[in-house]
Amino acid sequence: MKLISNIIAAGDGNALNRLTDNLTSLLNQAYPYIISVIGALVVVWAVFIGLKWWQAGNQEKQREAKEYLKNFLIGLALIFVVGVVAVALIGFLGNWAETAMQ
Repeated sequence: MKLISNIIAAGDGNALNRLTDNLTSLLNQAYPYIISVIGALVVVWAVFIGLKWWQAGNQEKQREAKEYLKNFLIGLALIFVVGVVAVALIGFLGNWAETAMQ
């Protein structure tokens, strides 16, 4: 936090650009690992739901397992849509801010 407050206090645009470049680089390097962990969690959760459905003995447990599966698929679809919209929106806003500053 000291670095950020020093940059803001100094009003140095170059230092702020270096900070954002470093943060962007760090996030770009961590991105594949984050996606891998999230993907693994999705697979584990899908297997859990599949086992729950497979072990469902009566109609009530089968209905509950189907509800889990339906909610899982809806959640995956929402996450995908939000991810795509967020990337598109960030790109649009970045281009808009760049042209507004010129």
